[in-house]
This record gives sequence, C-alpha cells and structure tokens, in this order.
Amino acid sequence: MNYRFSLFFVFVFLIPLLACSQEFKVGFGIVSIEEKFNNSYIQVDTLAIYEGNLKNSDARFMPYVQYAHSFGSRFKGNIGAQYYKSFASIFVTTPIEGVPIDSKKVISYLSKNLEFPIGGSLNLFDINPLKFNLIAGIVPVFSFSSSPHFDEIPDGIDWTQEIVDALNAVETIPKKYHTNYLYGFSLEYWRLGLAFTRNHNFSSISNDYSLYGESYSFKRKTISNRITVYYTLVRNNQ
Repeated sequence: MNYRFSLFFVFVFLIPLLACSQEFKVGFGIVSIEEKFNNSYIQVDTLAIYEGNLKNSDARFMPYVQYAHSFGSRFKGNIGAQYYKSFASIFVTTPIEGVPIDSKKVISYLSKNLEFPIGGSLNLFDINPLKFNLIAGIVPVFSFSSSPHFDEIPDGIDWTQEIVDALNAVETIPKKYHTNYLYGFSLEYWRLGLAFTRNHNFSSISNDYSLYGESYSFKRKTISNRITVYYTLVRNNQ
C-alpha cells in the first residue's frame, strides 16, 4: 500500500469523520516485543553486512490519541495518532580466515515513528459496563531516522576505510514511509480501556543498501506487540 493511496484514504474518507466524532480517546501504549525478519546478507568484497538483534523485548513508551464514530450499535470507525522510537543494529564484518572476532563492527540507527492507525472495532459482547471488542486496521507510518557518522577512521588495528564507509552507508537503509496492518482486541470498563494489538508490515520497511555507487537489496520486516491503556472522553452522545 503506497504513500499516495494512504493519503487519499485519510483525506477523502476519514477526515470528515473527525467533524462528527463521538469519542476522543487519550492514553499511552507500550511496544513490548518487536520481532525482526531479515534474510539480507550482503557481501561486498571482503565485507559482510547484515542485521543483528532479531528480537527486541525492550519496552518502549508510545503516547496515543484516537477519534471514533459509531456506525450502528456494534461497529465504530476510528482514526488515531501515536508515536514511538525503534532501533536497528547493522553489523559489518570481515568473514575471512585469520581475522579476529573483534573485527565485527556494529552501528545502530534510531527511527522516530509517527503512526496513524485507521480502522474499526466490532463489539462482540458486553456485560454492562464491561465491553469486549475486536479491532483491526491499517497504519500509515512516517519514520524519521538518524545514525552516527564517522568522519575519520577510529583508532584500532582492525579498523579500515572500507569498514568505515560500510558503516556510514547504513544511513541509506531506513525508509521514510511504510504501511502496517494491525489486529487485536480491547476491553472497556466504563471509560477506561485496555487494548492489545499485533502490528505487521505490509512490505519491506527499508530501502536498498547503497555503497560505492552500487545498490544491494536489504529487506526488513517486523512484527510488534502493542499494549495500550486509554480513557474515553465522550464528545457527542448520539
């Protein structure tokens, strides 16, 4: 799902929803586990480039807001916004015989992700005032990434200009925009709610890796668990 289609979907279909929104939810989430799926292993002369830390269980804080509108007694359409930071670690090694293990170098880039979940929820049952809902949607993601940059070769016998260039080239990997999809459930008690979702990428969230004017395929995909606690402010009881 591309950038233009997502913007069209937001402005044509969902922006009018905000004007007649019945609910406004505020809260925070935790990105508890992020699993990374990356089979990319690039060989450039004597260097190998690949991603490490394929499973990250560090909890990350995620502020959250959402507008919702009821369509019938059981279905709600919604649009929201949330923000969190993610990290990726890329290794550069010289996998040749006789090279010591400490020749492995790693560089991490930080991505600041602004997400706009768009979807709906279906109320399966409620035992007043407790409600159980199924939720699903798509998530346009705008990502702003940065990574360290080496201006010169660091001290050390196993550092070379080629390794420095390979590490600096990691800045070509992050993609500025991608789209996810989510599914999960929520429990609501009066105005308090707790939601759990699984978030998947539709396609690779990285660009090709570019070094010395050549591009190499570098595919990345992730799955993350989100736990969100929120409070509902009722704007318009219809």
